Amino acid sequence: MTGAPDPDPRGRPEPSTGSPAGVTSVGRIAGLRPRRRPGDGGEVDGADVDLVDGLDPVSRGTVADWLRESSSLSARRFRLRTFASFLRWLRLNVPELAPLRATGAHVREYCDATLAGRLPEAHGRPLAKATVGRRRAALTSLYHFAWENGPGPARPDGVAAAPPAGDAGRRAGLTRDERRSLRRGIARLAAEGHVTEAAAVALLEATGAPADAVAGASSQDFRTVADGHGGEHVVMVVHTGCHVAAFVLPPLARRLLRELGGGRRTAAEPIFGRYGEPVAAGWVGAALTRAALAGGISERRAAQLRPEMLRTGP
Repeated sequence: MTGAPDPDPRGRPEPSTGSPAGVTSVGRIAGLRPRRRPGDGGEVDGADVDLVDGLDPVSRGTVADWLRESSSLSARRFRLRTFASFLRWLRLNVPELAPLRATGAHVREYCDATLAGRLPEAHGRPLAKATVGRRRAALTSLYHFAWENGPGPARPDGVAAAPPAGDAGRRAGLTRDERRSLRRGIARLAAEGHVTEAAAVALLEATGAPADAVAGASSQDFRTVADGHGGEHVVMVVHTGCHVAAFVLPPLARRLLRELGGGRRTAAEPIFGRYGEPVAAGWVGAALTRAALAGGISERRAAQLRPEMLRTGP
């Protein structure tokens, strides 16, 4: 799934020229350039792109926003491949069902089919349990994302409109007052016993890391280093593609991590999750909304917040 360099290392979509009908293709999202023939620089199966492009405008817009939500290009490709596979299974088994009307039962049936080697595109080739677990998490995150965000207003070209954007097409970040409110919300969630959600949002707010990096964080992603004055800092190391960044955690985030008891897990076991499986990135987004509401941010603004809006860098 490799190809020519992506147009933007931060994973923002390229400007779209659109089709004659004005429909934007998910193949214009960075990292999802369709592969039509060997050696053409494509990064994903062109048939998967065509499948998503053929959805109704609202569904296509929701899936496109979900794909963009991940700043990891490899995660975007996995999401697209998983959703396309699920969509083929749905059309074979429940052809009358609109894709975003599927339920958890449908996802479970699909996962059972993957384990049994009954997928249309891989008949007789069962997938490994770990791969099926990742697919289940990806699909769960899509439906959580759709439920949290709802369909956006449609533009004349039939694609759901994007939230307000800042400079260079970025979604507008939080103001200083909103940051303070969010921190109050984190503290309130923790005081009410929702330590897991509070800790996840505290990491998000402190680092600006992608939601999937926070969702999959394990104790091996944290380091204790000397501060040069006889004390210590706790640092979170974030891997995004080929880039690595380290962030010093503030006291609130450190305290919440201690309350979670991360030291009782194995080094590679996710902090947020159960039975060794990480939570979905969509869960982190839902926790962000919950913390914003707890901190006094209006319902309308809280519903607009996305994990990537907490990034401090350009």
